[in-house]
Amino acid sequence: MVAKGGRRLPGFTIQRYSFGTLPQTEYAQRRGSMAAKKETAMTAEAFRDWQEGLRIPNHMAARQLGVSTNGPTNYRQNGAGRTVALACSAIEVGLDPWTPEGRAEMRALRHVLEAIRAVAHK
Repeated sequence: MVAKGGRRLPGFTIQRYSFGTLPQTEYAQRRGSMAAKKETAMTAEAFRDWQEGLRIPNHMAARQLGVSTNGPTNYRQNGAGRTVALACSAIEVGLDPWTPEGRAEMRALRHVLEAIRAVAHK
């Protein structure tokens, strides 16, 4: 570390790491990021089917999912993670964002969904 006037302070070492030239996956691995795992819970084909089924363009999908405008384009090509897949499910059935006040309604919907699944699997 450099003190005022340009003098070096004893016992301080400054290390700089540059990750700018590494491929994105290697950068993510070094940073310990979840992005390094490249887990896709929703395939690219499934995302395209979801978006086309709702007939919404990329900018509307991005707004509803709460991602950048490039997000849906990326998901259409590479698939999407669990968070986006869950958001797609919620949007598909018309769920509002979670609130403490709506907890009872969400639990009731869960019981209805479980009953429908039980009948469908018979």
